Formats: sequence, structure tokens, C-alpha cells
Amino acid sequence: MGFVAVVSTMIMTASFLLGVTEAFQFPVGGKQGWVAEPKERYGHWAERLRFQVNDTLYFKYEKGRDSVLVVNKGEYDNCNASAPVQAFTEGNSLFRLDRSGPFFFISGFADHCAKGQKLVVVVLSEHHQKPTPAAPSPSPSSVVTPPPPPPPAAAALPPTVDAVTPPAAAPTPVANINSGAGVALRFTVGASLAGLLGLAVMFF
Repeated sequence: MGFVAVVSTMIMTASFLLGVTEAFQFPVGGKQGWVAEPKERYGHWAERLRFQVNDTLYFKYEKGRDSVLVVNKGEYDNCNASAPVQAFTEGNSLFRLDRSGPFFFISGFADHCAKGQKLVVVVLSEHHQKPTPAAPSPSPSSVVTPPPPPPPAAAALPPTVDAVTPPAAAPTPVANINSGAGVALRFTVGASLAGLLGLAVMFF
């Protein structure tokens, strides 16, 4: 597979993975559920986990014997259940974390909250959920170096013909014309002329 095809496949795969958003459901408190006097503090339970936008909290409790209140920080600190942002009383409630930042939960029963039935969940921001990946760098062995361009073609020059000096030997008569009116002479040019078969010189 060519280098360009490999890089294209990597980009498509990364884009697909970044586009997939997984939401999880967390049972609050683990096996113990949402109870008064928890064996493990809810704050300690939340610190061991990472919460993202669209995750869901599952509060397991019995209807009529407990409740879940969404409150602000001041009401959380004081276990104040008089003005909750949202209240759940039907048992086994679900709460979706629809934004980043802190969420504060307490029990609707004041004595339960005082005994430790309270929870803070901090949801990671979008920036922390999806860090921008570095662009893949091609390995040196995969880089293809294009060949250098060919040099410009030189202008065609006419072939140079060296001057030919006739041999010193006397010319050989080829034929008599009109009883000695003239003598035809022919000289043969040697093979030193590149690419030429020969030149014939005739004298009358």
C-alpha cells in the first residue's frame, strides 16, 4: 500500500475514533448504593473515577425511605434540603451529567446527610475529554524523493566537417573524353569523416 494511502487510512481512523462518544452509567457508592452511614465515603468513591459529559449516575435506594437532592455548594456544605435544584424521590433514580464542572448531591433526609450521605461529582471539560492528537509524522523510509528534473536539451548544432586535404599522390585518370580534351579525376576521401561515406571530386 502506498504512503499516501497509509496516511489517509490513519486520518480516517483517528477521525472516526474522535467522533465516537461513549457514555457510562455509574452506580453511586458501588454495591452499597445510596445509603446513610456509607462504609466508604461517597467523596472517596467519586475521586477514584473520571466522569464525562453525558455519563449517568444511578442512585439505588428505596422509595419513601430516602431521596436524592441536587443542590448548590452552600446547601451541600450545610446539608440544607429546603431549596433543592432538583429532587428525586421515586427510588432507583438516574441523573445525567449534562455539562462539565461540579455537581452536588445530598439526601433529602437531614440526618442522613449529616451522617455522610452526600456526594460531589466533578465532570471533565470537553477539552480534557478529547485532546487534539498530534499529526502523524511519516517515517524517513516512507518519504519518496522525486527524481531531479532532466537538464534542458542543448540546441542541436550542425555537424562539423573537417577540411580535407587531397592526397599528395597524382590523380588517377578515370576516362578520356573526346580524345584527350579533358581528364576526369576522382579523389577518394578516407573513413576519417564521421558518418560520411565519401566525397568524389571530378575535374574536367
